[in-house]
Amino acid sequence: MLKIIPTIFIFCCLSNVFAQQGLHNDVKGFQFSGGVILAVPTDNLPLWSVGGGADMLAQYGIIKYLALTGDAGFTTLFGRRKDLHSYKIVPVRIGVRYFPLSKLYIGAKTGVGFLKVKGIDGATALAYSAGGGYVFNKKFDVGITYDGYSKSGTIGLIAVRAGYFFSND
Repeated sequence: MLKIIPTIFIFCCLSNVFAQQGLHNDVKGFQFSGGVILAVPTDNLPLWSVGGGADMLAQYGIIKYLALTGDAGFTTLFGRRKDLHSYKIVPVRIGVRYFPLSKLYIGAKTGVGFLKVKGIDGATALAYSAGGGYVFNKKFDVGITYDGYSKSGTIGLIAVRAGYFFSND
């Protein structure tokens, strides 16, 4: 805990310095993005391996370096054996993105996740995500997140997303 406080202090000081130098991204207004996802399970999914998916993200800049986000998509994890059905995850989340530097962001999201394996009753779980990314020339976005889903236990995955912004004023 004692290491976290100095880290937060340094982060806030550097963010303030960069803000005064005009290095923040201008994230005003609505932006829409479509992306592809590569996912690797990390927690409590020993029978499934790598997976993929897609999503749509809406971003609304409320101030120069802070945006509200909403996203919906799907991820399919493939079984480690041929006789296993794929694990399907459909998250619907809202969150925030903070741009401490002009193209670099950190973010967090929360919402609901719909989980399903063929032949087994589906489940609805609390969905949450934290991570960061980089925006290239205001059109391309690459990020990495930890996505967790909790109901009566937790499952998690590391997801890498590559997205394209359709509108950028």
